[in-house]
Amino acid sequence: MVITKGSGRVAEVAARFTLDAMPGKQMSIDADLNAGVIDEAEAKLRREEVRREADFYGSMDGASKFIRGDAIAGLIITAINIVGGLIIGVVQHGMTVGDAARRFTLLTVGDGLVGQIPALIISTAAGIVVTRAGSNEVLSEQLIRQLFPQAKILLISAALLIFFALLPGMPKIPFIFIALIMGGSGILMSRSKSLSDKADTEAQAEDHEEEAPAGPRTEEEEVRDLLTMDTLELEIGFALIPLVSTEQGGTLLGRIKSIRRQLATDMGFIVPPVRIKDNLQLDTNSYSVLLKGVKCATGKVFPDKLMVMNPSGDLSMVDGISTVEPAFQLQAKWIDDSERDNAELAGYTIVDPATIISTHLTEIIKTHSYELVGRQEVQELLEKVAERSPQLVAELIPGVLDLGTVTRVLQNLLKEKVSIRNLPTIIETLSTFGVINKDVSYLTEKVRLSLSRQISESLLASDGVLHFFSLPSEVEQILLKSLQQSEDGVEIVTDPALFRKIVNGLNERCSELSKEGIPPVLIVAPIMRMPMRRLLDTYIKNLNIITPTEIADNVRIDSMGAISVNLNEPAGAGK
Repeated sequence: MVITKGSGRVAEVAARFTLDAMPGKQMSIDADLNAGVIDEAEAKLRREEVRREADFYGSMDGASKFIRGDAIAGLIITAINIVGGLIIGVVQHGMTVGDAARRFTLLTVGDGLVGQIPALIISTAAGIVVTRAGSNEVLSEQLIRQLFPQAKILLISAALLIFFALLPGMPKIPFIFIALIMGGSGILMSRSKSLSDKADTEAQAEDHEEEAPAGPRTEEEEVRDLLTMDTLELEIGFALIPLVSTEQGGTLLGRIKSIRRQLATDMGFIVPPVRIKDNLQLDTNSYSVLLKGVKCATGKVFPDKLMVMNPSGDLSMVDGISTVEPAFQLQAKWIDDSERDNAELAGYTIVDPATIISTHLTEIIKTHSYELVGRQEVQELLEKVAERSPQLVAELIPGVLDLGTVTRVLQNLLKEKVSIRNLPTIIETLSTFGVINKDVSYLTEKVRLSLSRQISESLLASDGVLHFFSLPSEVEQILLKSLQQSEDGVEIVTDPALFRKIVNGLNERCSELSKEGIPPVLIVAPIMRMPMRRLLDTYIKNLNIITPTEIADNVRIDSMGAISVNLNEPAGAGK
């Protein structure tokens, strides 16, 4: 009864806690998926694991009731047998009450043990299953590790068995036999541990001897190390250290490793390691991202709070500190964990601090990916392709193009967040058109055409449609007439007032689309795409500029018309 009551209570509490934690676990999975830490397949596996865990504890809660009922039924049967035996002995066999009680009680106890021993075994097994369900270790290995971790436990147990064997009336042979086995095992384990410790000590001594000749570092070597620059650095304030420390449950290190793997898949190159260090000059809750020693982004998070966001911008259902999400500049609020339920009921997106930093870092790396790929990185990528297609690379370099030209083409692609993972196709295109023209802009446009399916797919909205808008026809004609050839290629030389009107119209349309979660895509004539990209790059970061020829044949499209540009209105009017 004690065992069944305990295991039932454990299952009941575990089921309650598991069900209460399910919404939080689901939100955590969704946040990791949105941040790119895991893919869709991994998210499905995690959701299935959460569902199975809840089903298991719920089932064990019900099963414990059946097990307890089996134990109670056995006790009731025993009581009925005793009472029935007394009645039968006295009434039918004419026995005295004492004789009937002695005989039938003895028989009932024997029969009761036969019924209660299986119930005891089942109850004990259920208790073990429920209490160790949180461990992934095999039960037999866990028992051995916990029951026999040290030799002295076996030796003490052997001594106790010898003591029991010496007691009067106790079976000597079984106790002595088991004591000899446990004592011998304890002695062997003790000797084995001593030899292992001695070997480890000798190995450590040898390691120290090998390291000793290196001697202390000279001042010259330390000064030379100062010249080495980390490509990517993440500096954090003092209060954010727990997010990095695995001993304190921090997950940021693991997330950054996942980010590097995910970006290698998405962008097609290996992101350099991110060096994380604390900076006491920063605000305690602030962090900054440095690219090649130069600060390129900053942010502020509260490790003991949660951030909530709503695409519509309405966050009035929860109390908190108003802020702006650093990666996508969305309106947000910092809330206490006690406000989580209200945020979930309101349908807000809930994100933890580690996810905010990792998402911000991901967007920074994507935005500056072209700065992370130089000649050395491109050479390594080409060598990787050459392992499978040596002739493909040998034909391009140095026969058609040099390494610098190929690097600049790849940088142009990454600058517009076009993945270079399909490097064989890029190399084939460069080999084909590089013999005709070695201009980097020309080659970039040809490569984009060969990657039209990839580019089109990356610009699809959630409904699977490529939504795009254009410039007014009269504005496009003015820009076409203003194209001029320069040392850097074709450029647009236009009136500053007209340019400001175009930028204002594009910003207005991009803002509308971002609220709807639709990627902003501007479609222009092929000859204007690269000059337009150069012209707008400084003013509108997230605008995608494509040509009609870059849209794949099988892609569904939706023209959203032309932006509003009033040529007769003075520049800046109404702004």
